[in-house]
Amino acid sequence: IIFIFGLLPRLLRLTAQASAKVWTRRYAVAYVLSLGAWSLLDHGNASNTQVGQVLGLCVLLVWVPILRAYYRSFTWPALMQPWLRAFFFWWGLLTVTGCISFLPGMLDLMKFTNGLVAHAHLAMAGMLGAFNMLILGSLGRVAARDPWADRFGFWCWQIGTLIYVVAMWIQGVREGLDPTVLFGQNTVTTLLYGVRLIAGLLLVVAN
Repeated sequence: IIFIFGLLPRLLRLTAQASAKVWTRRYAVAYVLSLGAWSLLDHGNASNTQVGQVLGLCVLLVWVPILRAYYRSFTWPALMQPWLRAFFFWWGLLTVTGCISFLPGMLDLMKFTNGLVAHAHLAMAGMLGAFNMLILGSLGRVAARDPWADRFGFWCWQIGTLIYVVAMWIQGVREGLDPTVLFGQNTVTTLLYGVRLIAGLLLVVAN
């Protein structure tokens, strides 16, 4: 996915700024180094209790500022700036929380719970949703009335996704601490699912 991210400005034929050549080289070098780090990891009988596995995943943290600097070396359509900022926000949040969730103790708490639902929505509704809008909005001339330039729809999507993620994070932690909150009547679980429903309705409104 890092490779695809790197290709996007070129595929969209965005105007390169003066720093684009430098950041393209830096991006390529960082990508090769990342592949080298990945090749050194144990790809068989491994677990998150091994320092190497944790450090290997944390390499993704370095890509948050690299990708941001690389993308900022190109000129994006003005109406795509909110979606570009949203992409960086979700990409950064996904990476940081993903690394934290992988740590020993945290993974045992969050796996097989709604915490993974939250992580999936960070990736799909958040990061890839914004990424796809960047592609759609940058392929041609964007008019002020185009759907991807609509601020109401934009904020409905961002707020709805954030509410959904936070509600499922909270529920995931509750399930990790006490799996019985999923069975039978549980007021807080019902409340959090109600909040999730409201968040889903916001996403429908945005669509």
